[in-house]
Amino acid sequence: METLYEDSFVLIQQDLSQNLLVDTWSGDSERLDSETFKQILLTWKGLMLEHQVAFALTDTRHFRLPMTPELQEWTIEHITKELAASRYYRKHAFLMPEEFIAGLAIEQFTQDTNAAAGDTHFFSSLDKAKTWLLA
Repeated sequence: METLYEDSFVLIQQDLSQNLLVDTWSGDSERLDSETFKQILLTWKGLMLEHQVAFALTDTRHFRLPMTPELQEWTIEHITKELAASRYYRKHAFLMPEEFIAGLAIEQFTQDTNAAAGDTHFFSSLDKAKTWLLA
């Protein structure tokens, strides 16, 4: 995989053979503020569009920034909806800690995200996420 972007919060890589962009968030994200997070997401969206990526895998197992309702709404409006309008973007898998998958906040975010973007799923297993994503 080719590294497209890296800082102390996230590593963004592209797998050309599978038309896949993988972003892996670090535990340092506990030091992340919402404005920096927004800038990283804008960079991520730009890479998705620039490289015409069909599949995205976001590994948030170590992500520590609380996703407030305001931040969720900003993400849907400025990232998700714009990607959904792209003719390239098809599927997005989120890899999350198992305890978050059952949470109501995540469930609401899933519903909002699916309404805006279409095919988005949440997984606690990397293998299951990749199998669904690349099927």
